[in-house]
Amino acid sequence: MDLELKLQQGIKILLMKSENSEEYYVIGKSFITDLLNGMGKLSIKYHKHQLIDFPYIYGERQLDSIILPTLSKICDGAVLAELPTKRNCFLKSHEIEDSSGRIDYWCIYKDYSIILEVKHSFDAFLTNKTREKKVVEKWEYMTIDQLQSIKDDIKQQCEENTKGIIRLGLHFITSYSDKQPSITIINKYSKLLPIIIKTYIK
Repeated sequence: MDLELKLQQGIKILLMKSENSEEYYVIGKSFITDLLNGMGKLSIKYHKHQLIDFPYIYGERQLDSIILPTLSKICDGAVLAELPTKRNCFLKSHEIEDSSGRIDYWCIYKDYSIILEVKHSFDAFLTNKTREKKVVEKWEYMTIDQLQSIKDDIKQQCEENTKGIIRLGLHFITSYSDKQPSITIINKYSKLLPIIIKTYIK
């Protein structure tokens, strides 16, 4: 799987290359690029204040500190967090019927309703094995139990005044090492990052 590097105002974003030209895909990719770019710019502000306490070193709730302001900006204020929803899923081992839940974020971006679920995990980048329970199972829960189970409900709530609904799951994985920080470790991480990303998106 090939990756492409996007550089926007000093923020580097690695994305999967694709020849898909369908509008929903192009809009979805544009949304993710704008979201990550905005989150990156807000994260830099922590460095400007000489802080090393970035939101992504904590968990999902702390990521809200940079996700929500970015969504508000790129969606011109049309955004809601923790939107109530009903969940129904009939896939084997993932059965849910008439369960109440919440969508992490709903917004309107370029005339599309976006439903966004977010997860956060940690993974040691120097190890060869991804943490199954903390990373893989979280991804499966988000994409199957959460995003797949709200199809009918979101159509009733969101589709009337937009071109359609794009459901997206973003799994933020903070890499860590048990070794003391050093330029050598940072350089090794930078070199391994494309390989790590390709491993996660297979």
